[in-house]
Amino acid sequence: MLTDFQKRKIATLFEVHDLNRDGALERSDYVDYATRLAAEGGHGPGSAKYEELMSRFLGFWEMLRLAADRNHDNRVTQREWFALFDQLLSSPAAAENLRPIGEAVFSILDRKGDGKVTLDEYKWLYTSGARDPKHAAEAFKRLDTDQDGRITISELLAHLNEFFTSNDPQAPGTWLFGPVAPERERQTA
Repeated sequence: MLTDFQKRKIATLFEVHDLNRDGALERSDYVDYATRLAAEGGHGPGSAKYEELMSRFLGFWEMLRLAADRNHDNRVTQREWFALFDQLLSSPAAAENLRPIGEAVFSILDRKGDGKVTLDEYKWLYTSGARDPKHAAEAFKRLDTDQDGRITISELLAHLNEFFTSNDPQAPGTWLFGPVAPERERQTA
């Protein structure tokens, strides 16, 4: 069962995905994400990079829909989101269940494809409209545990595991998707 702190962090991640802020994840949220990321890199519809990003985001959406959309309405509510992560994290293979998520996040953030995520690349998570950009530098500083100015896949995977499993508010991974809202601000639709 998810702890209250895990629920608060997972609610933060839900907000990152819910671009239109309608309280449910839908295919359109992932189309918007892919379109924004492609546009920021100068890739328009029809380009190879645009098509690659769209395929990746829609593949994630389809996987999420199949795993979490319990009432088959093509929407994933926060309640369904929590149920999915409760199931994933209660499994003995929790770390293995998280690895594909971490690899997908890393490949999206590593826009140069050089095996590292810089602060400028990480800021995209914020400037795309998902989070308040004023927190990007602070979050990056916490996540770049060796302070070399980049986040590697191994750092990201460790922090992703921390994000989902740790109950320590000071753990660097807690900040992976920005600051976690205090208890009174959490919504559990």
